[in-house]
Amino acid sequence: HIAIASFTLGIPLLPLYAEAAGGVLPEMAFTLLVTSAVMAALPERWAAPLD
Repeated sequence: HIAIASFTLGIPLLPLYAEAAGGVLPEMAFTLLVTSAVMAALPERWAAPLD
């Protein structure tokens, strides 16, 4: 998607990729932190695989 946007907008790929990564990485890190916190907070009976 970044390559298509780069071509469509006429912007060099690497600067556009670096700018997009700067916006996406904090969101990914926050998602991982929240997911880890939820998994740690779940009681064992709910954390077990379904039969």
